[in-house]
Amino acid sequence: MNILFRLLLFIVSTCALLFTLRKIRKAQVQIDNAVFWILFMLALVVVSVYPRIIIILSNWIGIESPANFVFLCIIFLLLFKVFHLSLYLAIFSHNRFITPRTLRFSSFMIRLSDFYIRESHFL
Repeated sequence: MNILFRLLLFIVSTCALLFTLRKIRKAQVQIDNAVFWILFMLALVVVSVYPRIIIILSNWIGIESPANFVFLCIIFLLLFKVFHLSLYLAIFSHNRFITPRTLRFSSFMIRLSDFYIRESHFL
């Protein structure tokens, strides 16, 4: 890998790691998301410090340029994260619409059971 690319990758991944750690300290990030981003940034730091790992893997897979392999891995991981977030969003939006309906039904059942309990005392 080009030394300029390695240096740029190291600086950007280190800054992003520090930014993520600062957001965690301020409690502005959920833990599961924070773990993903910390591991992602640490992997980029390791790749920028030890580029031989990427060179060996890219040659083994058959990708001509190690930089292309790094970009491919980043794109794959970010697509995985987007998919995970879309699943989370779908569950959240589904729960948001079901919860009021469920609460109305639950309160109806409680009122109904209270009515039957009150009526049974009169018998």
